[in-house]
Amino acid sequence: MIRNSRQSNPYVAPMKTSSAVSGPRRFRGGKRGFSLVEVTIALGVTAFALVALFGMLPTGLNLFRSSMDVSVKSQIAQQLVSEAMQTDFETILTQEDGFRYFNDEGIEVPESTSIYTAKVSFDKELSGMQELRGGFAVPKVPDLVRFQVQIIRNPGHRTDLFPDAPNATPTPGLDTFTAFIPRNESKPKGGIN
Repeated sequence: MIRNSRQSNPYVAPMKTSSAVSGPRRFRGGKRGFSLVEVTIALGVTAFALVALFGMLPTGLNLFRSSMDVSVKSQIAQQLVSEAMQTDFETILTQEDGFRYFNDEGIEVPESTSIYTAKVSFDKELSGMQELRGGFAVPKVPDLVRFQVQIIRNPGHRTDLFPDAPNATPTPGLDTFTAFIPRNESKPKGGIN
């Protein structure tokens, strides 16, 4: 006679058997996965957010480029005004207007490799009461030169972007910087007068 080993062994717990499954089926540890509907909704929300972000990307890049232009143009103007201030006044009186060329870091380079073009001009004849930009009137001062720098992002190296007439329509992207340079007299060595 063969006996059931489970019934005769006191160390083995009796096994529960049920013919009907009660409730939802549970996985080990009580964890559940995501349903297909939940995954689809999550992907839709993510796609919507990404489309909105990619739509804002060109605007952000344009603002970044514009702020870089302002920064580089200011650096170029500061460099040119500083050079003019350090130049002897008599040299300035004989200097001609002209163009200077700079790269995207504000460093002076040959025309063929430039990104920015600066038109440098000297107004040596400040006679009478002159109307300046911004509505300021300046009296005649023989020892004063108006130094003007016009800078534009110009990778095509065009010179027709700079208006010649004072009241001409300004070119978009053209920034004008103005400084007044006084006569700089050097003191004689050996004492203060």
